[in-house]
Amino acid sequence: MRRPWSLRARVSLAATLALAVWVLLATVTLNVVLDQRGRAQANAELQDRADSAMATVNVDAAGRPTVSDPSNDALLDTGTWIIAGGRVLQGPTGNPSLVRSVEDVAVTPGRYLDVPGDKPLRLYSEAMTANGRQVATVVTSLALEPYQQSARAVLVGSTVLAVLLVGGAYLVVRASVTSALRPVHEMTTQAREWGDVDVDRRFGPGPRPRELALLAATLDGWLARLSAMLRYEKQLVAEISHELRTPLSRILVEADLAEEATLSSAAATGESLEAAQALAAIADTAREMEAILGTLLATARTESGALAGRCDAGQVVEEAAHRAGAGARVRVVVQPPAPSVPPAGLDALVLERAVAPVLENAVRHAATEVRIQVTHDDRQVFVDVSDDGPGVPEAVRDHVFEPGRRADVGDGHDGAGLGLALARRLTTAAGGTISLLDSAQGATFRLALPRG
Repeated sequence: MRRPWSLRARVSLAATLALAVWVLLATVTLNVVLDQRGRAQANAELQDRADSAMATVNVDAAGRPTVSDPSNDALLDTGTWIIAGGRVLQGPTGNPSLVRSVEDVAVTPGRYLDVPGDKPLRLYSEAMTANGRQVATVVTSLALEPYQQSARAVLVGSTVLAVLLVGGAYLVVRASVTSALRPVHEMTTQAREWGDVDVDRRFGPGPRPRELALLAATLDGWLARLSAMLRYEKQLVAEISHELRTPLSRILVEADLAEEATLSSAAATGESLEAAQALAAIADTAREMEAILGTLLATARTESGALAGRCDAGQVVEEAAHRAGAGARVRVVVQPPAPSVPPAGLDALVLERAVAPVLENAVRHAATEVRIQVTHDDRQVFVDVSDDGPGVPEAVRDHVFEPGRRADVGDGHDGAGLGLALARRLTTAAGGTISLLDSAQGATFRLALPRG
């Protein structure tokens, strides 16, 4: 699917195309005007030559024209013919091919005729009269090559200038549009980041252009609504989690008591242990639910600004890896962390619940092995989860943490695509990040956690 053009590209191209149309019209108009002026100048030159040639012709009393001193007349040697009575009285030598064209144009005085060739010419005929009647016809010629060269030079020069002008205008318009849209991009990016980590931030009033002030007010309203929704959601989750812990604790206690009684009865009577095993499964499930509720409460406390807690990331990850690898078809290997790895600045339950869906995803897609490594720098503790599977498709990389987004809905997995979204929410609530790193094989997810 073709990606739509950006607003910057569309505005730049639209402005450039509009300018290109005007420049094209101006260039065509300029060349047409200059061509017409060149023609007019050539015609005027031909008429001046004809008038000068007529000054060399004398007419006697009988009306017969004669050329005075033709041997010294340089004008007649450069392309002027004097015709009377159907014959050429005087004309340049060495141009027999022009005689027919000269005779054709001489038939109609006042006519112009272009003669093509390697050296194109323009002919002009003018009648010479005496006592009210035509006694001769003067035909002059003018080489068109200088005019054509000038016209070509103007055409090439104006075309190059037009291209440079349009190209320069495109660069200027694109730079101007980019500069004008940069604050919009920065504000939308900032609003998106605030929506992920700090929805209580606002742009507020400031010295901005009217359009940016309207955008800032719109984004502030959106952030305010998002903040209210998240506060309501956090409060609701915390209240539900708190209310569910009490009945869940009773279920767990009753399941343990019933399991002990069933085991005692089975030992005394020799009955089957299936009932005790079922009660044990119920108890394990209840404990898992209790851990999930504890995670939700810890997350709610973290998002509300309460103390985030501290934990040994290496120990938490090792326990999570042991649970993920139990019964898995691939190996789950935890590389020993360095002794100097500091504590992570979040609750152990939160880290466990953040790592669990990432491990589950890696185990599901790995070919033979999942590798986990805990490292750190001066500010953060890193948990890298890598697998040797096919990797994340390029079309999904930018959306892998979106709720409900799955790379392959037909892979047989019954999940809803919420695991990685939950991992991002938990790490973000703790002040960390989760990202998909570039790797030569498989996929590598990194949880960057604050130091405790």
